[in-house]
Amino acid sequence: KQWYQRRVRGSQCYSELGELYPSVESAEQAVKYNSSCHIAHQTLARAQTNIGELYLAQRNIQRCLHLNPSNTDAWCDLEHIRSLTVKLELSSWSSLPIETRPGIVCQRSF
Repeated sequence: KQWYQRRVRGSQCYSELGELYPSVESAEQAVKYNSSCHIAHQTLARAQTNIGELYLAQRNIQRCLHLNPSNTDAWCDLEHIRSLTVKLELSSWSSLPIETRPGIVCQRSF
């Protein structure tokens, strides 16, 4: 397997073990190594969703769909992320600045 594929699988394993931040880091490495891999972007979006980085997750799942529009699982992921985002925006926390809201980690560049 290629290196980025191992990072994707590592991220998935970390998620299954409940190790959410290592999962994000591993998926970020996979995307950095091969930014044209739709599975890497999907894995990163799922990992980001797990830690509440909904806006970053939406951006990455959209990138996944741009690379592979026929990925039906990614379309389901996008709908899930959007529904979580709407729920968060409708909550009583919506009046707070985004970086202070629970469930949203400050956006970071990678």
